[in-house]
Amino acid sequence: NALPVMADGPPRGLVDYFVASGLNPEVDFAAEMQIESGGFHRNPLRRPYRAHVLRHFPDTCAWNAPFDPDAVVMLCFPRGLRFKRENEDRRVKFHTFVMTKDDGSRIYGANLLYYEAVVDPKIVGALQMLQLMYEQQAVCDDNPRSSHLFAGPPRSDRSHSPDVDLQLEQIYSPISVCLLSSLPAVAC
Repeated sequence: NALPVMADGPPRGLVDYFVASGLNPEVDFAAEMQIESGGFHRNPLRRPYRAHVLRHFPDTCAWNAPFDPDAVVMLCFPRGLRFKRENEDRRVKFHTFVMTKDDGSRIYGANLLYYEAVVDPKIVGALQMLQLMYEQQAVCDDNPRSSHLFAGPPRSDRSHSPDVDLQLEQIYSPISVCLLSSLPAVAC
């Protein structure tokens, strides 16, 4: 029942880090869209955004340092942070992963993803602004006299991303709860 003692330090537990990540209301998420996905011509609710580590415990771990928030977020949200509408599938999802560090050591992760209603007025306002910009771009794209410099995909491509009234419909943002361990306790 004793915790394993490693030659290089204090006893280890099963979990090295507990990490919560998702949408950070203190960061301008609209500016953090993953542009390589061609996102500006996609409905704001269909664009991938950058997630952030919201909390992690402990702050440091002697045998598993340094903590790499960017790598953890990338593995917790491999397709980016994506909003869901109230009529879309928001079931809890679970996946595992392995991070291999430069020195060959491995970090094993177990990630649980669930959805929470977006209630922060700054986030709702930013989504409304992005939705308005998207709709205005669609009008410009449909006008044959408009400049093609910012032309987006043909109108038929937009049919997969119906417009939404963000004042009437509840939007949900994913939250990730992740356990990281240097011990291979999670099957990947």
